[in-house]
Amino acid sequence: MSVQVVKGTCPACGAHFQFAPGSPNTTCEYCGSGLTFIRTVASYHPGCADEQNRLSLARMALQNKNAEAIKYSTEVLEINPDNAEAWMIKGTATAYAATGQDGELRYQEAMYCLDRAKELDPALAEIEVRREEVRELICNLFFVIGAGLWKRAVEIGNIYVKAGMGGYSKTGELPEKAIQYYERALAIDPMYRVTLMGVIFIRKETGRIELASSHIQRMKKLDPSYEPPRNRSQAAENIASFNQGLNSVIYIVFSLLSLILLFAAMSKSC
Repeated sequence: MSVQVVKGTCPACGAHFQFAPGSPNTTCEYCGSGLTFIRTVASYHPGCADEQNRLSLARMALQNKNAEAIKYSTEVLEINPDNAEAWMIKGTATAYAATGQDGELRYQEAMYCLDRAKELDPALAEIEVRREEVRELICNLFFVIGAGLWKRAVEIGNIYVKAGMGGYSKTGELPEKAIQYYERALAIDPMYRVTLMGVIFIRKETGRIELASSHIQRMKKLDPSYEPPRNRSQAAENIASFNQGLNSVIYIVFSLLSLILLFAAMSKSC
């Protein structure tokens, strides 16, 4: 069986030498100092190279926003549970893997990983940057989903307005579902500006601005000059619907009148 050789450096003269892990005592052949390598042998870990390789893969995967970063960082932690950088990478990558269904759970898991990294290496400044990144990722995820639902509500509302059959009252639960996603973002960051404005806007458009009073107060804290909008008038929506319907009727009447005149002209010519 071959003996694995470990390289070392003499603390007295700085010379390089090598020794077998099974022989803890040796003498430096350059300065003659007697050396004991019990601590060095104890800290030697045959998986060290594999740990660094997998950590490098985790870094690259995170840079590319690839879910493989979770896999590689987890493998690093199986080798060395006290690797702070691996905990940090795993936490950040977990947020990138979040969906609308598991966003809160992913956020909690990500924050646990980052807290663990902070415990292991308080001097690792990047942790706080990653913490803000995770918060932004999850909040923005909920905002994008909510904005998509509201966009759909607007499209449906416009169809009904053009048909003279109402507006947002015909959009069902879409406005409230959009607000629910905005509120999920605000549960993580109560001062997340775009979602505060999103809730206020939907409440204004649907004529229920009074339900956004706490959101308006928070907006004023963010911007003292902020002026809240007034309710979209239900009467205005009804008038718009009536005008659309009236225009449709007028169009039909004029079309019929044109046809009658055309037939009359043709009859005279005959």
